[in-house]
Amino acid sequence: MVGETTTTGQNAAASVAAESAAVKWYAPYLRARHALAEWTSHCLVVIGILVGIRVVEEVVTYLWWPHAMSLFGVLPLRFVFDAADLGLLGGFLTYGVYRVIVSYWVRDGH
Repeated sequence: MVGETTTTGQNAAASVAAESAAVKWYAPYLRARHALAEWTSHCLVVIGILVGIRVVEEVVTYLWWPHAMSLFGVLPLRFVFDAADLGLLGGFLTYGVYRVIVSYWVRDGH
């Protein structure tokens, strides 16, 4: 029985070693696929939010059409919507680049 346990343990260790050697050659491709998935999801979210901001802008423009569109009579609303677009793009660009870099650094699924 002891010999069988040792043989089974050796077989398991050899199997794990073979699997880890097989995984090593395509690990960079897995990290690249993960980075591509991160990039794609960020792009889809940014596109959705930008479309939402544009829809809100069009609704506000339609409701206030004959009047000057300004916030408290000082700041044109166009500047507010442009600032929202810029802030969103800057935030997602920064966070997206960070997440892609992290996904490249991840080793063997950990």
